[in-house]
Amino acid sequence: MADPMQVKLTATDIAVRLPYTEAGTALRLGGVWVPTWKCWLFPKSPEVALRLASAFRKLIDAKGADTASLTAYIEETRTPVPRAQDSIVIPDGNCPGLKTQAWPHQRACFAFCHPRSGSMLNMGMGTGKTLTTIALLHDARRVLIITPKAVMAVWPGEFAKHASYEMHALPLTYSSVKINAGKAQDFLAEADAKGWDHAAIIVNYESAWREPLSDLLLKYHWDAVVLDECHKIKTPGGRASRFCAKLRRRAVKVYGLTGTPMPHSPLDLYGQMRAIAPDLYGSNYHAFERRYALLGEFKQPISYINQQEMQEKFFSVAFQAGRECISLPEATHTVIPVTLEAEARRKYNELATELATEVEGGQITASNALVKLLRLQQICGGAVKTDDGSYVRISTAKRAALTELLEGMGGEPCVVFCRFTSDIDAVREACANLQLDYAELSGKRNDLAAFQQGNGHVIAVQIQSGGVGVDLTRARYCVYYSLGFDAGAFEQSLARVHRPGQKHNVSYYHLIAQKSVDERVYQAMRDKRDVVAQFLHLKKEDFV
Repeated sequence: MADPMQVKLTATDIAVRLPYTEAGTALRLGGVWVPTWKCWLFPKSPEVALRLASAFRKLIDAKGADTASLTAYIEETRTPVPRAQDSIVIPDGNCPGLKTQAWPHQRACFAFCHPRSGSMLNMGMGTGKTLTTIALLHDARRVLIITPKAVMAVWPGEFAKHASYEMHALPLTYSSVKINAGKAQDFLAEADAKGWDHAAIIVNYESAWREPLSDLLLKYHWDAVVLDECHKIKTPGGRASRFCAKLRRRAVKVYGLTGTPMPHSPLDLYGQMRAIAPDLYGSNYHAFERRYALLGEFKQPISYINQQEMQEKFFSVAFQAGRECISLPEATHTVIPVTLEAEARRKYNELATELATEVEGGQITASNALVKLLRLQQICGGAVKTDDGSYVRISTAKRAALTELLEGMGGEPCVVFCRFTSDIDAVREACANLQLDYAELSGKRNDLAAFQQGNGHVIAVQIQSGGVGVDLTRARYCVYYSLGFDAGAFEQSLARVHRPGQKHNVSYYHLIAQKSVDERVYQAMRDKRDVVAQFLHLKKEDFV
């Protein structure tokens, strides 16, 4: 197994010891190999340090890495990026178009975004992006809102709750794109015929680019386009991203909303800004990529460069606000240890031993490791997948732990996040045994509105379906039956319960199978580390 990364700083150099597999990357970063010291030397500068940090992020996060000096040097030499928003004078009173009082950071965001033809509301979860956007739309007659499918139905209610003006809104949730196109055309014709001051079409990203709806949307003149959770169009070659770029020419103003504009890399900005402020980074993605990334042998980014310039441009059109802007009730996290039964433990150990052997022997890729980690996780939840794609229940330990928790909640509303279908089934079974009303938000069911209106004691939420733009503040209890591997999605899911509108202290419970991957995944989520990379650097005793 490769030795962990080590970094030492001298007055003039950054000395780095790396696994031999990283030699090509070190050369492309300008490193010089020193055989007597068995390390790579790089000239000491803040820019080089940042390049090393981005190129070797997984190694830096790996167990046993000795890289604290590099991290400290980056922090010591970091130059604050000037933000246009810092010169904004926060207006007194309230934002126009609102009957709900806006917070100071929302009023500042309005003052920043409203004069611009394209801007991004880079506001964290729960900071009120939607309310600020409703204020920004107060003088827009014809509006197009593109949003993830799960939150299409949320927008009309938010207008009714917060807007002092009447917004006629049509979510396109019909059975086919052709029907949606016809309904949109009729709605817009009615809006013009009746002289409505405000009318909005609401469509999801997967439908907007499909004909004949896309033809209609590209022909119409929009006073404002809202790209809700605009990181969904981060991939420049994606059809939704290309459609939104074309749509920019048909809109007077475009507002992009996201708390995570760079979920995977700084290059994620291009696809979004092409649809919001197309002049910001130019019209050619490859030129943008060469400007801000150092490419490897196969044209993949291995490090990021000119980041100061990139961020200065970004903050010229983006307003940033984090959760530090708001005051929320207290949130606590409690780990509930779960002991697997003998049969489940045996199956778990067999697969874990197989994975550990392959990792130690360097015989496994990240994609293969991911498949086996998912199988280990599913065993922790009590299920084993069969060859025909179904599953067999081999443990009820987590279901029993959930049952005990739900019994102790006295019938109060509870959210249970799950990763696997088998986990959702276990939650449903637990509710049936306790005679609790059950609701679900997954790829198969959407009972969100009913739960928000007070129906159902427990809602099982598939993390992939309930992490973005969903308000679950009816509950103050939240259980994680299982976790995904995406730290960003985990943070999003936490903020579905602990957000503005929550009036009670929030209690999170994490069902963790002892001596299993559950413990590692949970810690990685709390530390915001890459799960798969972490497992690829563990030893056998860490798995079993």
